[in-house]
Amino acid sequence: MSNFFRRNGDADLESELRHGRSEPRPEFLAMMSDRVRSARRRPARPALRLGFAGAITAATLVALASMGGLSYAATAIQTAAATVTHVVTPSKSAVPSSAVSSAQDQYGKKVSICAVGPNGKQHTITISKNAAPNYLRTHPDAFLGSCGAFRPHGAKANVCLFKNGKFVPVFVPPGRVNSYLSRNPKSHTTKTGKC
Repeated sequence: MSNFFRRNGDADLESELRHGRSEPRPEFLAMMSDRVRSARRRPARPALRLGFAGAITAATLVALASMGGLSYAATAIQTAAATVTHVVTPSKSAVPSSAVSSAQDQYGKKVSICAVGPNGKQHTITISKNAAPNYLRTHPDAFLGSCGAFRPHGAKANVCLFKNGKFVPVFVPPGRVNSYLSRNPKSHTTKTGKC
């Protein structure tokens, strides 16, 4: 097909150049074949190869050390060991499993917390499961779970929480009242729902 698009002058020139090319002399061919055979028979130098490999290894180690690659590798090993320890050792989480639904545990990794605002009103917030222990530690007036989830219909406030210099009535699940009062020392229980 390529000959179809060529001009006749180009094809004639090409065939003329092919016929007119020179052939190498037999002495030159013999010399080249002897040189190739002797290069194949030459024994390999293992010491040179080992030296070259050692030099490349040393250069790589120096380059890694200068960029901190060895410390990155050491840190990766420590992190892997800590992860294995964390997976194998049972954790002592401040989040009870009853407060986390299976859907939250599988998908959301979120928990509900009943928080008390500056005005004393309780409201439910949703935060990361990992942030819950820290939030509960820094907000002793909050407890884990939705504000309405543990409160029976029509139940009155059962704790007088000391907040901003005054007492405000809040509802705390009966099983958590003692721990709630220990975290909020000036607070006390109430039977009337008023403080």
